[in-house]
Amino acid sequence: MKRVGSRVLRGTIVLVTAACLGLAGAGCGSSDEDVAERGLGDYTVLDASRTYLGRAALVMKPAVVRSDPVYERIPEYQDIRREGLGDSQPRYHLLMRKASQRFNEAVAAMARALGHDYVGEAGTVEASRDGVAPPPDRTDEVIARLK
Repeated sequence: MKRVGSRVLRGTIVLVTAACLGLAGAGCGSSDEDVAERGLGDYTVLDASRTYLGRAALVMKPAVVRSDPVYERIPEYQDIRREGLGDSQPRYHLLMRKASQRFNEAVAAMARALGHDYVGEAGTVEASRDGVAPPPDRTDEVIARLK
């Protein structure tokens, strides 16, 4: 009996698995956005570029957030607005990095606490079939978790 190299065997397993899942035509290197737009699950991600947590291709229990009201509650972002800073000023970037970190930490804490595997901007995720509830808006829960 002829021995098969582990690379060939692994490649065959991947190819067979992809064919069984109907993904063989997806092509190598398909982005999350490409997979999400095909609506393989109960939810379709309309704009994967506005993902705050998770992978658009693997959405099982999503939530949405309106980022503007959250940022309005972050002290560093309030400083940016109050001082009229623009992106050409170094202080803007320092404060925006801190504000973004606070936002991301609050989103992650909310998702952990409520069991969401994906969080995107409001309006970027929708149910892909009838009878599936739309993803809940968790903006208030994120605001409550700001530190």
